[in-house]
Formats: sequence, structure tokens, C-alpha cells
Amino acid sequence: SGVFSICMSKTEITWQNPLPQGSRLYDVYVIGNDTAIAVGAAGTIIRTIVRGQTWELIESGIRKHLKTVSFTDARHGCITGDGGTILMTYDGGSSWDKRYTGLPDSVSLVYQFFLNSTYGWVRSDEYHILRTTDSGETWETTEYIDVFDPGRHARLLYFTDSTNGVALRGSPLLTTGDGGKTWQGQGKESYYYDIHYLDS
Repeated sequence: SGVFSICMSKTEITWQNPLPQGSRLYDVYVIGNDTAIAVGAAGTIIRTIVRGQTWELIESGIRKHLKTVSFTDARHGCITGDGGTILMTYDGGSSWDKRYTGLPDSVSLVYQFFLNSTYGWVRSDEYHILRTTDSGETWETTEYIDVFDPGRHARLLYFTDSTNGVALRGSPLLTTGDGGKTWQGQGKESYYYDIHYLDS
């Protein structure tokens, strides 16, 4: 059975699970065998520690839509969302702290990639890539895309280590050798949808 469900009859629709809320949810991340955290509209964060049987509402302190959530281990996690929102947790999701990004309210952060609990990158729905080198305490923003094609934005980020990474945005591929400070176009004029690294 699924994590989210509703109970329907001819006369009514009742929100069944997860309680205690009914906001739209955009992403969920499972930690181990028992714990999961979901995020959604209007700053919603909910957590289960009993395999989805019951859920608790976690206070986010904001009312922006939250779009992505991920963890690098049982304690370190990141949430991104509308208004350039980044929230970090260091206690397994019991509490979340907002981080300053300097982005305008119109920007939504919709994808994230963490190499480990120290190094991470997120991208916006426009032309921004942000990076952290201190476990999400501070974030540096790079507006990279305008030197190639202002009509496209990166869809996927992947790093093999703290300095070397790629951003998929169609054509060309964008690569970095300095941890995301600068990006260069690479590859043939073709549209790229996904990338996967094989161990050498």
C-alpha cells in the first residue's frame, strides 16, 4: 500500500494519510527502514519514524512552497523551495534552519545534489547554481547560463568529487573543474537528457 491515501464514498472524501495535514506534497526522502520526510506547499514538512503509520508536522518557519528534500546521512538534510529557500537540518529533521541565499523571491530552487554532508549544490528554475562547502551553513551563487543560452537552464547536476562536475541543460553540456565557481560548454550540438558515471 502507498504512503499517501484517501478514503472515498458516495457522499464524502476523507483525507486518510499522512495526517495531520492535507497540503500538496512535492517530494519525499526515505532514511533507513523506518523514517521518511516529505515536503510540500506553504512550508509543509512532515515526518514519520514508524514506516508511514503515523506522521508528525514539523515547523518550518516559512510559508513558501518546498520542492525538494534529501539527506546525506541520518542527521544531515537539506530542503529547497520557492523564494530561493534553503533549509538545513543537523538533527535528522527534528528542526530546520533557514539559510541566506540572496536570491529574489521569484526564484525557485528545484534540484539538489550533495556529494557528502560537506559539499552540496542546488539549482534554480532560472539560471542559478548555488554551492556550499561547509555543510550548508553558507551558500555561494553562480549565474552561469547567460554566457551560453539564456533560454535554457540546467536540469541535472552531478559531481564526482568536490571540484569536478557537470550540469545538463540540453546542449552543450556544462562542466566545472573548480567546484562550480565557473562553467564551460562541452560536447556536441545535441540534446542531453541524462548522465551516469561508471567507476573506472
